[in-house]
Amino acid sequence: MKSEAKVDETAKYIYDENDTYTHTSDCKEIIPFEKIVLTYNSQSVQDTFIAITLTSISNTTEVKLVHEFIPNLEMIENHIKG
Repeated sequence: MKSEAKVDETAKYIYDENDTYTHTSDCKEIIPFEKIVLTYNSQSVQDTFIAITLTSISNTTEVKLVHEFIPNLEMIENHIKG
C-alpha cells in the first residue's frame, strides 16, 4: 500500500491500495475548528462531496461525516463497507 499527499491550499491526496484503487480529493471549504468540505473521486464515483463538521458538546467534540452525491444504492452500500 502506498499513499501520496500534497498539503497546500488544495489539500490534494492520492491513495493507492495495492495498485488497485486511486482516490483523489480537493479541499473546497475550511472553517477552522468547524467544517471541512472535500471533493471525492475514485474509479467508482466521480464528483461526490464529503463534509466533515465538528461540534463542541460539553467537554467532547461531535464529528459528523456526510458523503453526498453517491449515484446509487449499490455504491452507497460499498462505501459503507469501506
